[in-house]
Amino acid sequence: MGGRDKLLETIKAEPILARTARIALEAKLVPVLVTLRPKDKARQKALRKHDVTLIEIPEADEGISASLRAGAKAALGEISEGYKTAGDYEYLGLLVLLPDMPEIEAHDLINMDYVFQSSGGPVVRATTQDGAPGHPTIFPDWMVSEFENLTGDKGAASLIDDWCVHPLPINRARLDLDTPEDWAAWRKETKPPF
Repeated sequence: MGGRDKLLETIKAEPILARTARIALEAKLVPVLVTLRPKDKARQKALRKHDVTLIEIPEADEGISASLRAGAKAALGEISEGYKTAGDYEYLGLLVLLPDMPEIEAHDLINMDYVFQSSGGPVVRATTQDGAPGHPTIFPDWMVSEFENLTGDKGAASLIDDWCVHPLPINRARLDLDTPEDWAAWRKETKPPF
């Protein structure tokens, strides 16, 4: 990103990190746990208006597995306490939602949870419209302890043998913005008011 923080890039004047937290809260899939590098004041400031739990990751340089391990450990604490949302869902799980995906919406998360609940709590993975695996993913509570074995800069795909797919429109489940060029091309194509 040439020194810029991609998670503080804005969409309609809102940092994408804050947008991601907001849509998770709008979907009412709580608690919302956010993993951050230690003392990351800029990202903490972007999240200050949202009722989220911040989890600092001292080994963040290891890659995404460090965030997944810490988030899963915190989620296990919530699950062990029997945490349930206002909807009193039958099946508990961990939704892994990456913060750099600008087109994921709250209704996508709500629909994924509906699939998770109605199919008996399997892994539910978002795909593109044509079936390519993407994000987000919901893991059932019984799988969350397996996150402690993740290492390196790899996600949790290695834990999934089989999943229930949930197609999202077009390329929404795979569109992430990692470079200034990605952001510029996306902004030019979508033309929202920035």
